[in-house]
Amino acid sequence: MTVNHVGYTRSNFVHLQSTRECPNWSSSTPTPQPTNEARLIDEFFASLFCVDVQPGQEHLYRATIALTEKLIPEPTEPGAVQFDGVMYPTIPMSGNCENFALKPEFIQRGVEFVKAEYVRIRAVDGMVMTFDTLDFANSVRADGALDWRGRPGHWVLRGKGEQLRFGVNEQGEWEARNANGELIPME
Repeated sequence: MTVNHVGYTRSNFVHLQSTRECPNWSSSTPTPQPTNEARLIDEFFASLFCVDVQPGQEHLYRATIALTEKLIPEPTEPGAVQFDGVMYPTIPMSGNCENFALKPEFIQRGVEFVKAEYVRIRAVDGMVMTFDTLDFANSVRADGALDWRGRPGHWVLRGKGEQLRFGVNEQGEWEARNANGELIPME
């Protein structure tokens, strides 16, 4: 996946009260200091992508939609870089995670559905949410709709004496592994 990035300025991360340093997505080598004009453009773009849009204010997305269309254009020359989308810091997580706006063509060729959960959020305290999982889908029907199970996901032991070891993955979700260390998906 090749994405263009926007919103990654030190001042934006200060504004978002991020607990991480502003990432340098350019390369492993130090990035040269941008010109004053380039810095002003980066700051302006970042200011558009860090607006906290409230319900009823969706018209505020117009500027970022237009800008996204310019940041992920179709290539006009053979061999030109073709972006699959744009990446920007997520506002509700204070810039500590990334959001992606991806082209439908990339979704069709590069994304595989794994699972979906329907949750009811009980409380939000800063970046901590308490929620109940109400339903689970791990497949898609022929018509493209999610195949909801009517219950939360769970793991199934199929053989006598089979055991699962549970842990928490990088996303903070429970995962189960069999005796061989193989990841066992929820059903």
